[in-house]
Amino acid sequence: MVLPAQVRRITPDKLWLMTSACTPTLETIQTGALLRRARERAGLTQEQLADKLGCTQPALSQAEAGGASLSIATLQRFADALGCDLDVRLVSRDQALSHGQPAMLRPRRGARR
Repeated sequence: MVLPAQVRRITPDKLWLMTSACTPTLETIQTGALLRRARERAGLTQEQLADKLGCTQPALSQAEAGGASLSIATLQRFADALGCDLDVRLVSRDQALSHGQPAMLRPRRGARR
């Protein structure tokens, strides 16, 4: 019996939380850079964050390089692991490209750095 993706068990060697590998686009590269900056601000290595997320360091590296299309649920897992709040605005692709990033990670109030 094959289970739906939401019910599958996350194993350390698989990044089910992430989704699908993709050819990097401007959007996925911007998202990856946002994640990398948030990880660096949190003072974590890729290995440490991957451990918190339950994935491998290569999978995290792929996401930071823009080679993964991430769901909002996955972005929320990143935010939780980094002690950040996730702010997402739903905008058209054209508006996002012309007016900056449609998502942002910001430190939680009262969170220690």
